[in-house]
Amino acid sequence: MKAPVTLHDSTLAVPDFLELDAACDHFEAAWLGGQSPDLATYLSRVPAGARVRLFRDLLNLELEYRLRRGEQPDEHSYRARFPELGEVVASVFRSPAQGRISKDSSVGGLIDPNGQTRVASGGAGCEEFEYQDGVGTGVCDDLRSAGYEVLRVLGRGGMGVVYEAWQVALGRAVAVKLIRSGRFASDAELLRFQNEAEAVAQLDHPQIIPIYEVGRHQGHPFFTMKLIRGTSLDKRLEDFATDARAAARLVARVAEAIHHAHQRGILHRDLKPANILLDERGEPHVTDFGLAKRLDGDLELTRSNALIGTPSYMAPEQASRARGALSTATDVYGLGTILYALLTGRAPFAGTTLVETLDMVRSQSPDPPSRLNPRVPRDLEVICQKCLEKEPGRRYASARELADDLARWLNGEPIRARPVNPMIRAGMWCRRNPALALAAGLLLLTLAGGLAGVAWQWRQAHRQLRRAEAVNELLTRRLLSSASPDLDPRAQERTVRELLDRAAAQLGGWIDGQPEVEAILRETIGGAYLALGEYDKAEKHLQAAVRLNTQLQGPTHRDTLRATNLWATLLDRTNRGAVAEPLLRRNLQQCRRALGPDDPITLDAAERLGWLLGRLGRLDEAEALLRQNVDDRRRVLQPEHEDTLRSIYLLSRLLRHRKAFAEAEVLAYSYAHSIRCARGSNHPDLVLALTNQGDVLRDQGKLAEAQRYYQHAAVEANRLGLRRVVSSSSGEPAGKPVP
Repeated sequence: MKAPVTLHDSTLAVPDFLELDAACDHFEAAWLGGQSPDLATYLSRVPAGARVRLFRDLLNLELEYRLRRGEQPDEHSYRARFPELGEVVASVFRSPAQGRISKDSSVGGLIDPNGQTRVASGGAGCEEFEYQDGVGTGVCDDLRSAGYEVLRVLGRGGMGVVYEAWQVALGRAVAVKLIRSGRFASDAELLRFQNEAEAVAQLDHPQIIPIYEVGRHQGHPFFTMKLIRGTSLDKRLEDFATDARAAARLVARVAEAIHHAHQRGILHRDLKPANILLDERGEPHVTDFGLAKRLDGDLELTRSNALIGTPSYMAPEQASRARGALSTATDVYGLGTILYALLTGRAPFAGTTLVETLDMVRSQSPDPPSRLNPRVPRDLEVICQKCLEKEPGRRYASARELADDLARWLNGEPIRARPVNPMIRAGMWCRRNPALALAAGLLLLTLAGGLAGVAWQWRQAHRQLRRAEAVNELLTRRLLSSASPDLDPRAQERTVRELLDRAAAQLGGWIDGQPEVEAILRETIGGAYLALGEYDKAEKHLQAAVRLNTQLQGPTHRDTLRATNLWATLLDRTNRGAVAEPLLRRNLQQCRRALGPDDPITLDAAERLGWLLGRLGRLDEAEALLRQNVDDRRRVLQPEHEDTLRSIYLLSRLLRHRKAFAEAEVLAYSYAHSIRCARGSNHPDLVLALTNQGDVLRDQGKLAEAQRYYQHAAVEANRLGLRRVVSSSSGEPAGKPVP
């Protein structure tokens, strides 16, 4: 059993704080949506050092929403579920900072059915942050001595709480914002709080809520703002779904305010309906600059891998956490998400989990607004979609340009935004298909200039084009057409193996006299059979691929070396490791000489040899080779490249076999975390990653923890429609042509 965790295990870094803040937003959104999100699932997705803080914040939120539903949370049940976090559970249940006091007799207060704390007068156990009708009595006293009479709570967020108060000296109502954790605030919270105050202090625009005073009293940092009597835009979305002109006018006003901030070097980075307040006249006001950033970088809060913003309204570059990628275009995207929500009544993306939502933001296009609301005018939809382009350079160049285009639409003038034209589509196709685009470009150069060097490059590119067309023919006409119910009534019943068998059977007459095409197709089909575990069928094709490439290209050509890697893997998987080992070792040496040490085929050969040596029991040499392979791939490729992740996975499994559990557990976590970030929640490798984490814990005797990961893996496998959870005990990533 784990040792009990104390409340102050570690100091939370700023980037980690922002990551947890986003997790809290997603957790709270789930409760607001009528769900009951699982605390344990959220905890399993963060490093161990951040779990205490995340657990405390999520438990606070969960208790608040359970009370709203009329439930009576039981402290003992939470202690039983999270025994190692018992001290945190006790602290939260006794923390009146959330408007609740434990029913423990040592605390002088009870929770009534409406979730309000009734504080017993003179209760000896009452703490400083007790709440009376939602207002902390300690906070009230401190603000009173600072010249403010607190009237009521206006709202709470993940970090702050906002009160309506009366400023006695000036005789006016104001909004007072404080850090929720008061004098116990972390450095990260203080930095974000200070950041918001400094950012807004530089701005002067009627649609941006101004700050009156910034101060600290009795250990409580606070600032006061203009009081906006009204509600937040997220509570009024339905009012705009039937009035597109009102939606356009509102976003245009907000865009002007954001342009004002950009001119003064401030990015908002968290634009969403909840951060737009509507006053009694329906005028919008931008608030919550807590994640603001200076364009010159002086006010940056985070490193490159921190998650900044609210997932459902986040720009793709925020979801990808690309360093230096955030710009004014990020806020233009945020304005587009607000317009989208006004037109459709919902955010552009909303997955069932944080990871799924981020994956959608990065890789999917939102449904056109008119699909969700047929009354959306076409030109207004085009404006909205231009804001939501994945590539920042294809959005409006500034928030002012967006405001101007909205004004044109409102005035009945032609808008500047246009649907993607054929030439742009062609350019996008070239970026997606660089090899074919290169071939076409070289052909044009050849025709225009007739240069001998270009003509040679054209011939090389033409060879690659023929090979690519052959693979395309295999996939589209001879493989996927077999899966079309229009052409074959049994198509929907066919398995991948059956489709592959049918395509392989058609190779004979199709590729006669085209040995180069045959070589690449044999390698493609053989690799597919290898991944499916059809070793007898794979052997025939891979043998032919190696033979043809050797005859056509020579033994040290990259095509030959790549096919040999697959052939050696087949030998290993069919219990011919003694034959595969010298073949792979020789192939690795030839790769290093012919291609260089950093070529992907060389790195692939090193990975395969390392894993094979481990299977043969030569563990020291295997570990050294796999460690070097991980380092090389991290250096040469991106850290979250699929090949790098596979190397990390294999090293984790080898270290588990060697009982180096501490490092194996770290690598297993790193692999799982990277799979979620790089491939999202809808990838089968997530099941493999969860199972691997369970295996590492199981081998250490941590059976209860391991069981949680196995159960999570089973749930994900069922959700993804996998027939079974592939046990990682085999050491082979499912569906991968790896050792």
